[in-house]
Amino acid sequence: MAAKHVLVLIHGITPQPDPDVLEQYEQLVEAVEQARLPLMGPICQVSWGQPDAGQPEQRPDQFLSRAQRFVGSLVQEHALREEGPAPGLIGRDWGVPLLRSAIRAVRESVVLYGLSDAIYYAAVDGEAAVRDAVFRQVFEKLEASQDGEIHLHIVAHSLGVTIAHDFLYALFGRKVDPEFPLPSDGGEIKLAAPTKSLQDVWRDEAEAKRLKLGTFLCFASQLPLFVMRKQALVEKLAQGEKLDPRVIGVDPERSTPQWAIFYDSDELLGFATRPLYQETKAIVDIHMNSGLEPYSAHLGYWKRSAIIERCIALLRANMG
Repeated sequence: MAAKHVLVLIHGITPQPDPDVLEQYEQLVEAVEQARLPLMGPICQVSWGQPDAGQPEQRPDQFLSRAQRFVGSLVQEHALREEGPAPGLIGRDWGVPLLRSAIRAVRESVVLYGLSDAIYYAAVDGEAAVRDAVFRQVFEKLEASQDGEIHLHIVAHSLGVTIAHDFLYALFGRKVDPEFPLPSDGGEIKLAAPTKSLQDVWRDEAEAKRLKLGTFLCFASQLPLFVMRKQALVEKLAQGEKLDPRVIGVDPERSTPQWAIFYDSDELLGFATRPLYQETKAIVDIHMNSGLEPYSAHLGYWKRSAIIERCIALLRANMG
């Protein structure tokens, strides 16, 4: 029986106050449809951190975007101006006008809305909420494809790379949840019972080799930052030891790319990642242009035709 191929898209930080996370997937989804890749059913387009369209918040993670908008309404510069002169200002706050404007734009988008996504995920409660939301959506997609061998193909962006990495580790790594970070009581991060049960089911499928990683495509990886969440990894890296790609399902014996990381030198939040891992041809960093300045560079991966074409080629090669 031929393997079934399941494609999952996972977004990352959203530096807009009211993002439409599904909109950013559109060009890649259209390209996949035109390429007629042998997929099992519709693409799983993951959404986390905001409510579903037209629906109130139902999951814990879905309160995040509304909380961010409220904080933004209180601390953004235009809101402070409405309150009058800054209290306690001594003298004049001189600065370079164009530089100040650029810094404010980044601070009030990428930092206030985007970085706060990352801070939320780095907290125990936030990580559990996001993982539960994302894992459940992917497991439900896998449930619809059950029967026979399944190859999982993931395209992830920004913080979504870390979330996807944690998801793959939960399936292919040690028989515990990823401990990023440990709760204060030293226990494991807790998923909701239904999601935990599904994770156990698909962990068994991975151990039986009926679930395999097909392709892992990453845009703007922040893994060089997020590996610092776990003390064991900090100590391992401090000793100059590289990471084992097998814990996320990557086959180090492969001679062709299974995990590709796209990055652009013009952005602040994406890094080359292959050097963190033991030497293998299965992992490649791909340096490409996604934009001309930090904001557009970080958000441009999903829309750059050259990047999309490279992704389609890698997916096609790994779907045989």
